[in-house]
Amino acid sequence: MKNRNIFKLVLFILSIFSFTEIDVYAIPPISLIEGKNVEAIVTEDECERDDIGIPEIKCFSSSEAIPCKVNGEIKFFKAYEEVGKSYKNNVATLQLYSLFGNGDLIAKSEFCDILCKDGEMVHGILMDHALGKDYIDLISAVRELHDRSQKTVPVEVAKRVQQKYYNLIWLDLLALQNDRQLCNMFFEYTITGKNIHLIDIQGIDNDNAFSSFDLKNNFNKLFYGSSIEQTAPLPVFEYIDADLYKRFMTISEKEIADSISGILNIAQVEETIARFRTLQGYLLANKDIKIITPKAWNEETLEVLKRSHDNKRYFGGLLLYDIMDQTKPIAM
Repeated sequence: MKNRNIFKLVLFILSIFSFTEIDVYAIPPISLIEGKNVEAIVTEDECERDDIGIPEIKCFSSSEAIPCKVNGEIKFFKAYEEVGKSYKNNVATLQLYSLFGNGDLIAKSEFCDILCKDGEMVHGILMDHALGKDYIDLISAVRELHDRSQKTVPVEVAKRVQQKYYNLIWLDLLALQNDRQLCNMFFEYTITGKNIHLIDIQGIDNDNAFSSFDLKNNFNKLFYGSSIEQTAPLPVFEYIDADLYKRFMTISEKEIADSISGILNIAQVEETIARFRTLQGYLLANKDIKIITPKAWNEETLEVLKRSHDNKRYFGGLLLYDIMDQTKPIAM
């Protein structure tokens, strides 16, 4: 009990910083933008050339992030005033997922100060361009191929994509990211003949992670598929990537606290640690859980992934979308 109280005191001290303004966390100012009100320096021609469309720009909240360049690389800036305190959740998500070896599951975000031409300092967050295309673009590609051939469009899913989807589902549960609907994901894919090959995925827009609102119901919906706690979790949680399993067994609560305490408040940190204990306990208590190595993802794991989220979240929503009802996914 004494150690637990000391641990909570440390969390409280660390969490004090999360109530201060963003400049506490900001990286040194970068002169990115010219003009008042953070006017984007990326032109329309550059947007078209680099294939930056409106869906890609909607990376934070419901309004558009502003494209800008950092060392020649296009990124997206969102001012603090536009997103409020929820902007911090994007950075906290990256920190937590990186601790579990999966920082590449989401587009990189970092706190940033933008120095405008008139000398005004604008606080906000800078995010990398996500991998590939958004969900609407992917569905449009499937529809176009189907309309052209009037035949089934095979969607081939790389083993690595399955692995990343499973990891995303587990870690979204840990972070209580209950807004991972398909429009908050990007897809990297190639088209060969009449086939579409999914080769990578990445999540965006993590504003709603770590929310305390309706905490238990949101956890139950993600874990059990219902707001009412049941005896068995969704089938997808019967499988876990071998490396992610190892991290759940070896990462300490202190490491989790250290990764997010300077960003989130004490309640959010403690709730995340409580979810970690729940998930770790579930993995330890259920010896039938299948620990999957990179080469072992197959048609069975793909089928479970499809069945686990039939409300158009995650993979089930992607491959079972109405306009893809003639599409039969094929595991690589």
